[in-house]
Amino acid sequence: MPLARSARHSLSLPTTRRATSGDSSATAVRKLVRSGVTERVVMKLTGNKTRSVFERYNIVSDGDLGEAARKLDRGQSARAGRLN
Repeated sequence: MPLARSARHSLSLPTTRRATSGDSSATAVRKLVRSGVTERVVMKLTGNKTRSVFERYNIVSDGDLGEAARKLDRGQSARAGRLN
């Protein structure tokens, strides 16, 4: 029998929540986009009919922004090396 909410709280145990189909859709969209699949193809694969649904699942984190900045820096450094 699962612990009662008060018992979890007093023991400081994390509560669990059931994964929803939206959770797995968001995970699929994020993994596909981060692996380099184009957004249009991701939308077709996941059945996102509108851009707004795709954007809801394509969550951008601070880590994503940092990685994009690092890639931009590497690209600029490589171009600067070729020009010299």
